[in-house]
Amino acid sequence: RCLSDWSSDVCSSDLLAEARKQFETAIRYQPKASEYHFELSRVFHQLQMPEERAELEAALRLDSQSASAHNALANLLKSKGDMAGARAEFSRLQEIKQNDVARDIALGHMRAGVKLAQGSDYSAAAGEFRQAVEANPRLAEGWFDLAGALLQTGKIDEAIQTFPKAIALAPRWPEAHFQFALALLKSGQQERALSELHVVIEQDPEHAGAKRELAKLTAAQHAC
Repeated sequence: RCLSDWSSDVCSSDLLAEARKQFETAIRYQPKASEYHFELSRVFHQLQMPEERAELEAALRLDSQSASAHNALANLLKSKGDMAGARAEFSRLQEIKQNDVARDIALGHMRAGVKLAQGSDYSAAAGEFRQAVEANPRLAEGWFDLAGALLQTGKIDEAIQTFPKAIALAPRWPEAHFQFALALLKSGQQERALSELHVVIEQDPEHAGAKRELAKLTAAQHAC
């Protein structure tokens, strides 16, 4: 608890020494645990030891999105007179906070879209999913659900343009490839659909839908 306030002087030297020992031991067993490096940096901060910066930088190498570590490093650099470095860290911290806000907005639209889709209001659902990806363009699920809603409303061409955006962000997502294949089949693009179905089987050999569609396409080809 004495580490919760960096300006606190309530930690005795014995407690800090014990905390340092415990975190250094934890790091030896789990060197890729960003939180242990961060906690060790807090110990070094209270001990006023130069190793604080190295531990903060180690924490950020392992978790570049750690707002706490960026904030701590920014304040450390500021205290050392490195204003350029401090500004860069504060800027990164602000970016992370903005991304967090965008993520929360996107998730709110996703929840609304899913609820609308469950009620078969696919047009309104598409509107919510569209707002989700506008808030967070790297949300693969948003692009996937948007494409699915578009497909349900008969906007096949737009769905075909949208599915690849989900796949680009999550290339090893069999269901995304499968739904894209179904959209391609609806538009008569059998060769492209066949290619996507093979990708599904490569990623998930037991995918029932892909096996079914491949069997149908094979039978159709033999019939010709």
